[in-house]
Amino acid sequence: MLALCMAMADTPEEKSLAEELYLTYRGRMYGIALGILKNNEDAEDAVQDAFMKAFGNMPRLSGFSLEVCGYYLCTAAKNTALTMYKKNKAKNVAEESIDEMYDIQSTDDVENEVISMYGAERIKAALRKLDDADYELIFMTAFMEKTPTDIAKLTGESAGTVRQRLFRARRRLLNILVDSEFAK
Repeated sequence: MLALCMAMADTPEEKSLAEELYLTYRGRMYGIALGILKNNEDAEDAVQDAFMKAFGNMPRLSGFSLEVCGYYLCTAAKNTALTMYKKNKAKNVAEESIDEMYDIQSTDDVENEVISMYGAERIKAALRKLDDADYELIFMTAFMEKTPTDIAKLTGESAGTVRQRLFRARRRLLNILVDSEFAK
């Protein structure tokens, strides 16, 4: 990580500052991130992201004292960790909602057919393999019963774009289900 941070610096002074900041503040930043995320790997990711963002602005940082830069880095680690926490929390809530939705009998014949063909547990596993954008789109249409027009209003995209994204997301989900069928 230190080598990567130093590689982002252009001048020997910036490299020296990057090394000093990294060695001085990485422990404190990690402690802040770990306190928020309660997970070692996530905390390390938050610290790395914070360093990468900060050292991307190295010319600006070099004009400030070490203490001011340290304050900036600790704030960046806190904000990065909070953002990660919110994303993880939202994803966990959505996964719990999906688990609850599969406990309720669907009235839609197509949904019943797919569930009976693949099984609720396999569908949940396939949904978890989707990227966040596809997952959110399918979740909004299937479980929150939002139309492409409703989603377009929420996202600021056109309804046609949302329909196309939804079509592709459903196709990716089906591919995951079919691939898992052959992997048996």
